[in-house]
Amino acid sequence: MRYWFLLFLLSSLSGGMFGQLNLVDLRERYNAGQVSDVLEILSDPSSPEFVFLKADCLHKLGSFEEAIALYNEALKELPFNPQLVLNAAICNHSAGNYLDSDKGLTTASTLSGNTPKINYYFGANRYMEGDLIRAVDYLNEAIAGNKEYFDAIYLLAACKAELGEREGAAELYDQCAKLDPEMNRVRLNRANLLFDDAKYAQALDIYSRLLTCKDRDVIKEAYYFRAACRFYLHDSEGACEDWTLAAKMGDEDAREHVLTQCQGKTRKLKTRKSSYNAF
Repeated sequence: MRYWFLLFLLSSLSGGMFGQLNLVDLRERYNAGQVSDVLEILSDPSSPEFVFLKADCLHKLGSFEEAIALYNEALKELPFNPQLVLNAAICNHSAGNYLDSDKGLTTASTLSGNTPKINYYFGANRYMEGDLIRAVDYLNEAIAGNKEYFDAIYLLAACKAELGEREGAAELYDQCAKLDPEMNRVRLNRANLLFDDAKYAQALDIYSRLLTCKDRDVIKEAYYFRAACRFYLHDSEGACEDWTLAAKMGDEDAREHVLTQCQGKTRKLKTRKSSYNAF
């Protein structure tokens, strides 16, 4: 199937000319998730529109620096394309280039107005820089423009959790759970809020239910914190069982607790800080 798809595209792109119809077709295939196939076809793009599409493919696949180089190449020919400017700014965010991302977001805002997505990425840049107060302001603006903007609500919850505003964070995570009931990380963060409030029995119940999900990272985290809940609830044997399981999954803090709490003589537990990072 993939062979015939590639033959069809190679045939339609023959002669070194990329037509507008073909660009639409490739964009549709990119949007449908056929990123690697589209990238293979765009090995040597001949127009800025196709350079833009190739950059999007590389960005999607995590090759951020290569993508940025191509975005910049396309921007030389299409400096006023608002989607190109925005995608380049988002890629700079992904690469950790927050100053360059801000510059692109400012230009995108000038070209297309201050959209919820632009405000979200301004907020995300501030979050990653540790400026939580300014991040909250941008994220509130993003949500004001789109009441069901999941990513903005989720990141705002993380900001409030890290600022110690756990009640507000809990309400936002509850909103997230309604918008996407299948996202296990939301339930994990909700449990972490309970843990940070020393509501260990309630947190333990959520961690236990998360152990049946298919997200390995969530399961590992759930084992680690369920063990801590059990420790504080005076179930040392259960805590050691969970830390052992988390350690087998690669959790270094759990491995240390097995050595100190379960095999050693340490009785004072120092758990790691709950993580609410949205990325």
